[in-house]
Order: sequence, then C-alpha cells, then structure tokens
Amino acid sequence: MSHARCLIGAALLALLASCGAATPSAPSSRPVRSLPSTSADAATRGIRGQVAAYVDVTLADVPEPPAGLTLLLAFVTAGRDGCAPAWGGSRPLDDDAVLARVRRWRAAGHELVVSFGGQRGTDLAQACPDARQLADAYRHVVAALAPTVIDLDVEGPALADAASVRRRSAALHLLQADAADVGRPLRVMFTLPAHTGGLTAAGLALLADADAAGVRVDAVNAMTMNYGQVPADPAGTAITVASAAHDALARLDPDADSAALWRQVWVTPMIGRNDVAPEVFTLADADRLAGLARARGLGGVGFWSLARDRPCLSATSDVSSACSGVDAPPWAFTAALSRFAAP
Repeated sequence: MSHARCLIGAALLALLASCGAATPSAPSSRPVRSLPSTSADAATRGIRGQVAAYVDVTLADVPEPPAGLTLLLAFVTAGRDGCAPAWGGSRPLDDDAVLARVRRWRAAGHELVVSFGGQRGTDLAQACPDARQLADAYRHVVAALAPTVIDLDVEGPALADAASVRRRSAALHLLQADAADVGRPLRVMFTLPAHTGGLTAAGLALLADADAAGVRVDAVNAMTMNYGQVPADPAGTAITVASAAHDALARLDPDADSAALWRQVWVTPMIGRNDVAPEVFTLADADRLAGLARARGLGGVGFWSLARDRPCLSATSDVSSACSGVDAPPWAFTAALSRFAAP
C-alpha cells in the first residue's frame, strides 16, 4: 500500500519459540511435506465476520482503537541486514514502543494480525535467498508477536518478482506443515491489488502459485482503492472486485461450496481521500459497503487505516497518513463499517 496507506492467540508453535534470536536461524534440513487440500477442508477456511483496521505501527501518533476492531500491524519488511524482519524496514521487531502497543491492544481484547510487505521497502521474500531462510524469518516474527493470522500484502515490485513469489509460497508451505505437525494451524491471508474488474493478473498468478505449492489460503483481501480510475460507485465496485476474487478461488477449487468461498474473501478500501485524485471513499460509501458485504457473506472488511479515521486539523487537499481528508468525526468510518459485523 502506498505511503499514505503504508501500509490483517498464544504463541503459534512451541517449535517457533526457538527462533527468537534477532537474526533468523539456519535453514532446516527437513523435507517439504504435503498438506491435505480437499473441498471439505475448504469449507472450514475463512477469517470471518471481522472489521479490521491496518495500523502503521511506525507512526509516532497512533490513536487507541475502538473496542472490537481487529488490528493488522503493518508492515514487516526486510531490515538493513537483509533477510531479517523489521518494522518498516528500519525499526527492530522488538521496538519498545511497538511492543507496548501490542501488549496493550491484546490485553484490551483486540485480535492482532501481522502484515508482511506493503508497497514500500523490500519484501522479505525478495531479501531472503531461499524458502527455508524466508520461513525462518516468518517464524521469528510469529514467535515474537504470537499473531492469530499472518497477512501477506504483496504489491508493486514484490508482486512482479516471480522468483520471490515462488519463495514465499514454498516458505508458507513449510510454516503450515510445521503447524499441522503440532495441530495448531497457521492461518494465511493474501492482500492483493485490484482494478475495477477484479484482482490484477499478477495477483491471480500469485494465488495459483500458492495453490500449486500446497499453501492453505484462508482469505484473499482485495485492496479496493486506487484503481487508476475513479469508480462512480466505490462500494458497488468493491463488491464487483470481491465477486471476481470469489470466482478466482472457485477456479482453484471448483468443487468447493460457494458460500464457503465467499467467507474467504475480504475487501479493504482506503477511507476518505485516496491517493489517486479525486477518488474519495465517503461515509456513505462505508455504510453501503458494510451492508453489501454482509448481504453477500464476505469474510471480512478492512480499511486503511486506524490513524486516518479522524478529521485533519486543517483543510487540505493532500493525502495524509494521520487523517482522512474529509469532514467526518473521529471513528465515523469504524462505526459505519462495523455494521458489517453487527449481531
């Protein structure tokens, strides 16, 4: 996700705790194992019924989130030492300020998701030389932060890099095989760019690669923003994109139940003023999207970002990482989108 949106339990595995050193451990010599993949299994997938805010944890001013939000901690990328994870590529994974927020938000009941990648910096899949070292880098993050889900936000150069796409798929397969060995599955979400008709061709190719590698994909999160053209109906366009994502999943598993596949689909708009002028996602759009997504049975609705769900201190035509750029009170977008998950 661009600069303005720079940008979805307990420790996952006892095995992962051994990866707590600052530098990822040496590659494992264990062979790759196959994971079961059946249509019946697909019916249990999905990350359901959630409204989630991306949080740029590198910002100095991060507001305290309203109750009930899932928080996607963004973004873990390659640090200065190459194949070693860091927040935004510069802040250490064990940064005191970030960890304090993580502890506070977890204690307040927020589900936490760690998001890897984003539009800026170097994706770990590009920095790590092979799948096993990449898997070790992912393990290090999971052991340190104990997320319930990991989100792979793949866009820009990382999405166009076929070799890194293959490394990522192989590394995720290794992680999920380890998790299956101890009966604590690792849930994986891919966040991918879209045009007004659906996911991009590169995003579809990534999903096919992950499927071929045996990765269990629990959710596909379409970035319904910055399409390159301004949609007349942002909420309706988001559902069109979601429908195309559903169909892409159905092509990968043609025997899967349609409703189950819908539960694997998320959409994530950029609230307020978007990067592509004059695109604006309004409160009315948020309210309409919540209703449409609920009616269609989507798995979740995200938004970029937590810090932007508040008005700017002064009128501006610039896109900010700290405010929405529209006339809306604090948490208005959260309230509107939360209709999606209302009981």
